[in-house]
Amino acid sequence: MARARESNPATETQPRVSNWEKPARPQSPTPDPTRSERSYQNPSWPTVVWTTVRVLARRWPFRLAIFVIAGLVVAGLVLGYRALFLTSTRAGEPPGGPSVAAGGPVSAAAAARTEVATWASENIADTAVLACDTATCAELQAHGYPATALVPLTADSGDVRRADLVVVTAAVRALIGRNLAALTAAQPIAVFASGEAAIALRAVAPAGPKAYERRASVDRRQRAAAGTQLGRTPRLELTPTAGEQLRGGRVDARILTVLPALLADHTLTVESFLVSAAEPRGAPLRVMDIARVDGADVAVDQAGTVDIIRFLNAQWPPFLPAGAEVVDGPDGPVLRISYPAPSPLGLLGNGR
Repeated sequence: MARARESNPATETQPRVSNWEKPARPQSPTPDPTRSERSYQNPSWPTVVWTTVRVLARRWPFRLAIFVIAGLVVAGLVLGYRALFLTSTRAGEPPGGPSVAAGGPVSAAAAARTEVATWASENIADTAVLACDTATCAELQAHGYPATALVPLTADSGDVRRADLVVVTAAVRALIGRNLAALTAAQPIAVFASGEAAIALRAVAPAGPKAYERRASVDRRQRAAAGTQLGRTPRLELTPTAGEQLRGGRVDARILTVLPALLADHTLTVESFLVSAAEPRGAPLRVMDIARVDGADVAVDQAGTVDIIRFLNAQWPPFLPAGAEVVDGPDGPVLRISYPAPSPLGLLGNGR
């Protein structure tokens, strides 16, 4: 006979709970993201670096020493370079190196181009066509030379034979090469600078340099003959130097052509015949300084001076001078009559 199960008052007071009705585990409250972001802040960079160094020191002491030594070496190199750079700058050397230094080739070439452009704008007739590299053509335009009288030379275009003169720079020599000597006169009209930066202004000789030199030789003989004849004119007084230049065929043919017309109405005292410093020895003297007109010193308001200036300004090229004005000479005021370069050949005749 089965015994009745004893009841336990403690268990009877608690209700039975099925496995399917267990109470849920209490959940922790959902964190507030806004609050978390406000409470957390990234450590500063010095803190991060110091923590990294301490970790490396504990784990890899040898590697840390290598890193420190390498950093010291790099810092030393940087400081040494800066010290050398500052020393060079204080000594006057530009930071760009020797190519842009005051005496470097790039700076010297730029200075020579400026000198050529300045001289050409003052001494070359606007009607003369110049062939030049692009940099020199730009410099010439900047100094007032007309763009229509320029022939830019490049690797793809440009022909020296289209011009009257060629500005021979290092760039032009590289472009034209050996053909340059066959297309230009051997004697330059003017030379600027020296060495690699040297620039020469040469006349274009389509028939070749030998044919050009033959014409120049004939022109010199004709100028010598005309000068000797003018030197005998009683209405023309010459200083010893001016007389020697006239008889030696050194004077420009345009002056020799104009002088007889001036002597028909005036007595003149010519002090000197000149050229610019850039023109080589032996170049035709295209500037004339007159010290006295009709026995009176040259002056802006002197009647003879005014009459000569008016007569010259009424001429047509090539006998129209580039300038006819009273300037201060070495011994007092002079009437300076100047003709543009280059001196034309064959004005006194085509004889041989």
